[in-house]
Amino acid sequence: MNLGRRIVYDSITGGIVLDTGEETNATERPVWNGITYIDIPFGQDSDKYSRVVKYHVDINTKKVVFDQLGPVIVTDDAKFNALFKSVLAFNTQINNNNKLATLTEEIVNALKTVIIGSGN
Repeated sequence: MNLGRRIVYDSITGGIVLDTGEETNATERPVWNGITYIDIPFGQDSDKYSRVVKYHVDINTKKVVFDQLGPVIVTDDAKFNALFKSVLAFNTQINNNNKLATLTEEIVNALKTVIIGSGN
């Protein structure tokens, strides 16, 4: 079972006291009586939690508020994969219209070769 975060917070200020993080292959969590906490579903806002600098819980809504996030880091692999997906989508559109299909197919095959070659 995958368990999301459990965030323990100060019931007056909303300040974070403990963030358990996510757990994979875990058992069910017990109920903690007398402690103010919220359980976040597994995977929810994982991109934000990976970049969080400062956050708190809104004590009225019981929702996490991200006060400050670090920058999104885009790797060269991610940029290349985005380019590859764009060209593949373009290729599919062209093939559906039967225009320049051979040229775009060659471009996609060249990109596939680079991807497979870069993994070695």
